[in-house]
Amino acid sequence: MFKLWPFKSNSAHPAPATLQDPSPTKRALLIGIDDYPNLSKELQLRGCGNDLTLLSNLLSKRFEFPTNNISFLRNKHATREGILKAFQELVKVVQKDDVVVVQYSGHGSYMPDESKGSGWTETIVPYDSGRRPSNRPSTDIKDVEIFKSLLEPLIGKTPFVTLLFDSCHSGSILRDEFDMAIRGIKPDGELGNYRSMANDLGSGWMPDLTRERYALLAACRANEGAAEISIAGTRYGAFTYYLCTLVKEGYSGEIRTLFQLASTKVTAHYPNQHPILEGAQNASIFGATRLETPRYLIVRHTYDTGGTKMLEIDGGVASGVTQDSTWAVRPVDAPPGDTDALISVEEVLPFVSRAKVTRPGVIGAGFGCFEISHVYGEAALKVFLDDQDPRFEGFLSQLHNSGVSGTLNTVTDREVSAFDVRLVFLEKRSTVSKGDLVPQLGPLEKETCLALSPDGGLLLPPNMKLSDVCENLRKLARYRFGLGLRNLDQNNRLRGKLSLELKWRPSGSPLDDPWQSVRMGEDGFPLFQNEDHIACVITNNSAVRVWPYVLEFAEDGSVWQRYPGRGGDELLASRSNTSEVAQLGLQISSNKAFQLAKHRVSKIEDGSRIGNPAKKRVTEVLKLFASTEPVDLSLLLQTSFTPQREDTPGLRDLLERQSRLGFLLDDHNVTAWETVERPFVVEYSETDGTT
Repeated sequence: MFKLWPFKSNSAHPAPATLQDPSPTKRALLIGIDDYPNLSKELQLRGCGNDLTLLSNLLSKRFEFPTNNISFLRNKHATREGILKAFQELVKVVQKDDVVVVQYSGHGSYMPDESKGSGWTETIVPYDSGRRPSNRPSTDIKDVEIFKSLLEPLIGKTPFVTLLFDSCHSGSILRDEFDMAIRGIKPDGELGNYRSMANDLGSGWMPDLTRERYALLAACRANEGAAEISIAGTRYGAFTYYLCTLVKEGYSGEIRTLFQLASTKVTAHYPNQHPILEGAQNASIFGATRLETPRYLIVRHTYDTGGTKMLEIDGGVASGVTQDSTWAVRPVDAPPGDTDALISVEEVLPFVSRAKVTRPGVIGAGFGCFEISHVYGEAALKVFLDDQDPRFEGFLSQLHNSGVSGTLNTVTDREVSAFDVRLVFLEKRSTVSKGDLVPQLGPLEKETCLALSPDGGLLLPPNMKLSDVCENLRKLARYRFGLGLRNLDQNNRLRGKLSLELKWRPSGSPLDDPWQSVRMGEDGFPLFQNEDHIACVITNNSAVRVWPYVLEFAEDGSVWQRYPGRGGDELLASRSNTSEVAQLGLQISSNKAFQLAKHRVSKIEDGSRIGNPAKKRVTEVLKLFASTEPVDLSLLLQTSFTPQREDTPGLRDLLERQSRLGFLLDDHNVTAWETVERPFVVEYSETDGTT
């Protein structure tokens, strides 16, 4: 499993296409190496070439990849020079919004690298690479080389990139009891002890790519081996085999569900191998679309307590699970139905939750848990409205729906302290006079509904469609819930041990320019200009390794995982720090900027800034989650608020709502987690993003 170098592009990538040509150009590069002439006999592999045959048949027959667009590098042709040349040739021919698949099956390895938080950098092992016993030099290709020569230019052209890597850099034994090969070697040529490396290596590949413009399917975590399996006397990579078999059997949904089904089969046969999916979780398989699918957590196992059926969910407090929340349980690839089991969460631990089955149904390990009702408790959003106004009748009825109940509470007390949001109707107007409500909206051609903060600020896009207003309020509640999530345990061993430092560069800076310390505004927060580039450095001063995650709580209501790539793991060793990660190019659109974070923002007085009194400010927050175990934060992620719509949204509208305007640049038995927030202020013009 690999981690590619942090993305450091100096310009924004184009947004993913939302409506594709019915027949986009499809290209694939498939690399498989079984023969390693400079490695010992026991390090030879037998299933990598079969992986290529399996996938190429699937691409050409099921997904209609033209055979002349599928390139192969096998054994002696997959030298270091041959692989890098093939990368260059692929990048050269790929055009805008092509569908691209890259496969690598072979050995993986690693080498020391002090610039990485883990202290190691991952490599793939070409045909001509050597090790100490053969007295032949290593020609391994480092992750940074793969990124610079292949991934960075590819995702600059198309967001529809899928990578399948069935390899790793370490394994605990050479053969298992069935004589299956393990794909992974140490730099010195011996098989790696992945258990001894478990404290040092991460498993994320490419943490800083914008808008999830890729999907990486990796056979295992970086501290594990990737096994081969024998099927009717023919060997394959276990992960490749199960993945392709599921597709051949007819699966055609989102890539996350395919991954979950395949990884469950792999881990059932090889308990020490856990595949990884990083990037676009909702991508279609080897295709050019993004699917809107519900978020879910996974059933770890089921058990009985005093005759009551219970189960354990792979997510706890750190993931945003709440006590008494209700979930439906079904296979991850099954549609919702009346036969779904229902569960109620009774105990929420840091990283797992325990739930009671309240409606019987078929439940098994690896099933998906889909949240039906989230219990916010004191964090529920208090909404003030005039319940005597008949225009709110439809809105009030929606509050009784299971997905909304417990999220929004209506209040009628007009005291400022009694509500979080005030809903009002604003009549159409031809002019704006002094004292008018929300004057920045200007003249209005029709009546609209506004969501205002207690001090009169606009919190959500104006919208007359009350179902959209309700959904936006739910998003606001989730946004504030995620911002407020923290570990209240006074004995938390990570408390005060993590830091998140912001850095910046002006827009247009050369790539080799050093990152600078932030400039502070008069209100004590870092102050940036629209289109500035920012990054953060994470420091772990604790005595244990941690998994760090950085979430961006943006001004348009969206919440994005900015580091590592979604689904990826990136270990940070004790008393170490990362390089500049989560690199962002700020891009604020004035009609989508709302003051959502509860941090004071100083207003700009006329003449207080040089030459432009029309400047405005808004707060964003980068929030670090750090834990001693991997955490699934998908429950906290969301797209931006739904704007006013004149008609029914089509596919283009649906996918556009998934795009964030900002762009990216690039064994201790301890149970603990911690959060660190870094609010910052962005200054932008009233005209930014309006054209």
